[in-house]
Amino acid sequence: MQHPHFKAFKRGDITADNQWHHYCFNHQVPFISVKYRTKLADVEFDYITYNTEEADDLLMANDEKIRQYIFDKFSDYAHNDRCYIAHAGWNIILLKDLTIESANRAAEDIYGLISSIFAN
Repeated sequence: MQHPHFKAFKRGDITADNQWHHYCFNHQVPFISVKYRTKLADVEFDYITYNTEEADDLLMANDEKIRQYIFDKFSDYAHNDRCYIAHAGWNIILLKDLTIESANRAAEDIYGLISSIFAN
């Protein structure tokens, strides 16, 4: 079954956020969301939907790889100096104030990164 790579919804839409969280938890897929406003969006990955210690260990073992990837790729997404990385690590990735188009690209790239860690 092909799963969506991320879910985009309006920032503050608790119902959409909860539904996406449950979907990711039930299917054990990366919980990546794009939370948009009028022109800008935030991208978030949270490990919380993985329910095994092995998944936590695998992500923790790749912490440096995840951090380095986010810092190396961030300039591809940032449209000005107001965009920023609020957090980048094995458990949470949070990119703030990207254009919606850049946020969607970033979410897709983060999905690729996290999926590749679990594929190895």
